[in-house]
Amino acid sequence: LSHEPGATGFERTTRPVYVRGEGFVDATVVHRAALGVGELIPGPALIEEDGSTTYIEPGMTVEAHPEGALVIYTGTAA
Repeated sequence: LSHEPGATGFERTTRPVYVRGEGFVDATVVHRAALGVGELIPGPALIEEDGSTTYIEPGMTVEAHPEGALVIYTGTAA
C-alpha cells in the first residue's frame, strides 16, 4: 500500500454500477496501490488490483489498514 493517496500515479475515476433497488449509481474507482494507509473510501466504490476487484456497497466504507488489509465497515453493530 502507498502511504500517500495517488502516489503511484493511478487516477481515481467514477463509473456506473448497478445497485439493487437503486438502479445505476456512480461508484468511485480506486486502484488498491493508490490507497493511503488509514484512508476511508465511502461506497459505492470499486477497489481494483491485478486479479480482483472489491465492491464496497452504498452505506459501507473501506479503510486501507497499515498491514495491507482492506477493512470494510458495514455500518452495523457486531
